[in-house]
Amino acid sequence: MPSVNQYIIPELQKPSKESAWVELYKLDATAFGGGVFYFCNEQNKTGGNVIFGANTYVALPIQVSGWDMNNTGTSAKPTLSVSNVSKALLSAINAQKDLVGTKLTRIRTFGKFLADGSTPNGAAFIGPDTMFIEQKTYHDRTMLQFQLTSVMDRMGMKLPRRQILKDANHLGCAFPGVSRTRVA
Repeated sequence: MPSVNQYIIPELQKPSKESAWVELYKLDATAFGGGVFYFCNEQNKTGGNVIFGANTYVALPIQVSGWDMNNTGTSAKPTLSVSNVSKALLSAINAQKDLVGTKLTRIRTFGKFLADGSTPNGAAFIGPDTMFIEQKTYHDRTMLQFQLTSVMDRMGMKLPRRQILKDANHLGCAFPGVSRTRVA
């Protein structure tokens, strides 16, 4: 569940919104020796890149579908489609094995909170929502398409096992977070 901070709550409670909804994306490939890419589907008022907080988000034609939450037991598997016309991500894709395993973070805000908005506020957003690139599903001269997955569905990932620690006060062993005292 995404977090909602105190700065955006009053805007969400208004019956009619004054400004457009903006989704901002951060692709972090630093764990694999790559860089960090900031992008969004919007342009600022002058037709340039969007600035939010201290980051500049490159305006790229993108589409993300299937980023929804459900309680049926299956996790969402969103699809990220990015324009390949400007070749903005192509060098990173070639260098980092199709970006498999890189973290994609989405935050959502209103246009009025962007740097060129009526009331700029880099702290007014919903999120972050985090997914990981599971595989590149399509690539041609005009478009790149990726399947995303949640952190719990990443292949090869396992939950940590419970550790047994040696502790003289508890008969030679202890479990972190577990107490012998019963709380009523």
